[in-house]
Amino acid sequence: QPKIQNFLLKIQKLITMFFFPCIDPFMYLRYKTCANDLVQSNNYDIIIAEHHGYITLMTGYALKTKYPNIKYYPVLWDPILGQTKPAFLPHWYVDKRILECENKVNSAADKIFSIKAAERIYANYADTAGNKRIFYDIPSILPPISTSPTKYQSLIKKGKINIIFS
Repeated sequence: QPKIQNFLLKIQKLITMFFFPCIDPFMYLRYKTCANDLVQSNNYDIIIAEHHGYITLMTGYALKTKYPNIKYYPVLWDPILGQTKPAFLPHWYVDKRILECENKVNSAADKIFSIKAAERIYANYADTAGNKRIFYDIPSILPPISTSPTKYQSLIKKGKINIIFS
C-alpha cells in the first residue's frame, strides 16, 4: 500500500509541476466556473479574493479579465513569493512561476491589500503593484463599545449587495 501511495504522489507532483503554483487545476476550474455563474446571476460590483493559495487569487483574476468593469481587490496576508517552496521543484522555477502569478494579480487588481508586516518583504524585490498596494495592520479584535448608530452605517446602500468582510 505505502509503495503505491508514494508512487501515485510522485506522479501527482510530476503532473502539477506544469501547473504550479496551482496544485489542483480541477479545483481551480470548479472555483472559476462557480464564481462566473455567481457573477452572471448577481451582477456583482466588487470581487474580493483573499489569498488562500493560488486558486482564489486566480479566480478573481479570471473574473476581472472577463468582466473588466468589476473592481478586483486581492487581499494578500502574506506575499505570494514568501510561501513555502515545494522540495520537489527547483527554487528558481518556483520563484519564477510565483512571480508570474503575482504579476498577473497585480496587473489586473484595482487595489491590493497587504499586511503592514510584509512591507519590508515587498521592498526587497521588484513589486509590480506600484501605488495599487495598500498596507494595513490586522485590526484588534474587540467587542463593540456601543450599539448606537455609527458613521459607517451610512455606507450601507439599500438595493445593493453590501459586503462586510472580517
